[in-house]
Amino acid sequence: MGNIKNLVKNASKNGTISEDAATAIALAADNLLGRSVLLLTELKKQVGTVTGEKINELLTDITGVKSKDLVYFFEKEPEGQ
Repeated sequence: MGNIKNLVKNASKNGTISEDAATAIALAADNLLGRSVLLLTELKKQVGTVTGEKINELLTDITGVKSKDLVYFFEKEPEGQ
């Protein structure tokens, strides 16, 4: 762990990072996250409900898109119930 942190430290010169270096680091991070999303999506099919929910939450954090499994729909109760 700490690969991205190390890339940023190594690219830093006098406390600043060039745009080209920052873009290269961001591409590497996006690549890793993309591969993680694919792997987690496949893994989710093989695990139970509790772990599957945790995977859905992590995928939501990574992608910014809520899984349909995380969106709950409640039927409206008739008046007086």
